[in-house]
Amino acid sequence: MKTSLRSRYFGWLLLLLAFNYILLLGTITSIELHEAHSEQTPFRNEIPEIVAFLGVLSASVPVVLLVAWRIAGRLLRPLNKVVTTAEHIRQGHLDERIPPLPHDDELARLADTINEAFDRYAAAVRRLEHFSADASHQLRTPLTAIRGAADVALQAERSADEYRETLGEILEQTARLNETVEQLLALSRLDRSMRDSFQPVALAPLLRRWIDEAREAMDGIHLSAAVDAPDMLLVRGNEVLLHEVFSNLFDNAHAFTGDGGEIHVALMEATDHRLVWSIEDSGPGIPEEDRERVFDRFFRGRHSTHRGSGLGLAIVREIVLLHGGSIRVERSERLGGAAIVIALPAG
Repeated sequence: MKTSLRSRYFGWLLLLLAFNYILLLGTITSIELHEAHSEQTPFRNEIPEIVAFLGVLSASVPVVLLVAWRIAGRLLRPLNKVVTTAEHIRQGHLDERIPPLPHDDELARLADTINEAFDRYAAAVRRLEHFSADASHQLRTPLTAIRGAADVALQAERSADEYRETLGEILEQTARLNETVEQLLALSRLDRSMRDSFQPVALAPLLRRWIDEAREAMDGIHLSAAVDAPDMLLVRGNEVLLHEVFSNLFDNAHAFTGDGGEIHVALMEATDHRLVWSIEDSGPGIPEEDRERVFDRFFRGRHSTHRGSGLGLAIVREIVLLHGGSIRVERSERLGGAAIVIALPAG
């Protein structure tokens, strides 16, 4: 049978009290012996005092036991809260957390650490749930198309051109499927714990390099840029994730801008010590009623003919939020199309 922690604390307190009683009794006895020896009186004359002292000690034992038991319980009360809450969370109540403890001591730090661990655990569970729901929702269409194309091709003898056409359709659906899986995995990996590995990043020179690389891939579209932020102005973040933001936004602008159109990329320092990063295009723009929903997963817009997965802007928003920033959609005053504006804290 396992003994409770309170019983063990109580036992240690009793041992400490017993040791103090024995020490006190020995001290009193030694004093009485010394006095009897100094005054040349028999020791038996001191026995009534010792007996009276023993009586007082014996009478105080029940009170001491009760106080010791209550002290043991009071010491363990915060720990019982921690254990009870942990058991509730284990049973599936993932939103429950340990209430704040009154004193800033080791138990309070333990509670804060456990709450943070449960926050990360709950976030991981939510990402897994979202990934499962999104995967089952989004992968069903290309898989059905692949199977349908293969079934039709196998129902009768086909010409070489028809087989090539079917294989081309399967390859197109497979590429779409691969892109969707990669983006879903990217979303599932984005977690607040990644902030622990963030480093100071000079965004301005990086953006200049990314723009130069993008110019090489431009065909029939004019790309202009205005990077007015100083190179020494830093953003605490992850260079790979920030490049993912640029790639998604630039590809999105490129997809909706026809030949002869224009894309403008800008970075400037705002008065509130934030970096404002924008990508504008001369495309059709985003209707005002859709500007909040474009960051939802799989939302493509009611009038959109773009065949993307609908995850690019969702990934961008998650990365921006992870960096402590904000993102919004506006109408471009410069080019007339869409303008995606990101504000990141500089530090």
